[in-house]
Amino acid sequence: MTTFKPTLAITLQTKTDRVFLHQLYRQIAAAWQDARDEMVSAGYRREIIYYQFAQTLRARVDHRLTELGNAYPRYNIRMEPTKKKGAYFALIDLPHAKLTTSAVRRSTELPRDAHFRNQLARLQTAFDIDPNNNTLIMLNMDPDEDLGVLYAVVLHGPKRHQRYELGFVDIAFLDADGVYLEDRLHLDHLNLETDQEITEARELESKVALALRSNANVGLPLAEDNLG
Repeated sequence: MTTFKPTLAITLQTKTDRVFLHQLYRQIAAAWQDARDEMVSAGYRREIIYYQFAQTLRARVDHRLTELGNAYPRYNIRMEPTKKKGAYFALIDLPHAKLTTSAVRRSTELPRDAHFRNQLARLQTAFDIDPNNNTLIMLNMDPDEDLGVLYAVVLHGPKRHQRYELGFVDIAFLDADGVYLEDRLHLDHLNLETDQEITEARELESKVALALRSNANVGLPLAEDNLG
């Protein structure tokens, strides 16, 4: 008799609050709308929007995710510096997994190589590759036991031929060597299943929206703050 071995997509979906995954998708989708609105309201020329949109989108995604973390303290979302501290990235720190986000141009594209992603991928110790389907499987098959550390990347990108319209949000998995696997969790296909989940999702979304409105008038850092 063959023992069922859940893939990482199934494992992550099972171990993570569905409401949180739903809101992760919703906040990234809202960030895309935020970035478009900012470009339009600023009155930028098309050529400027072409190169500026990616930077604005990244800031909007990080901003919404950190506010999501504040509204949902069960999971920790914080900004972490890169190795040389020349930039920051949003780290979604779950009890059983660590996630980061990356914008890509198409669903088949992977983010560029980065030291912080490689470091996070090397933390994985509780999984092995299933040679039959090139996905990771749990070494510990007891669903009640700790899974160890899992690292995955939340990839988001545009619709085909619509550069500024969100087309997908997928969670992609890597092995300990940073090699991306075929297994993916498509967040845009994830639906809430109960009235309680729907209510919780609405309340969480309202908390994030309120926090964003409250922060809208916060000024730039003081001159003595180190921006380098």
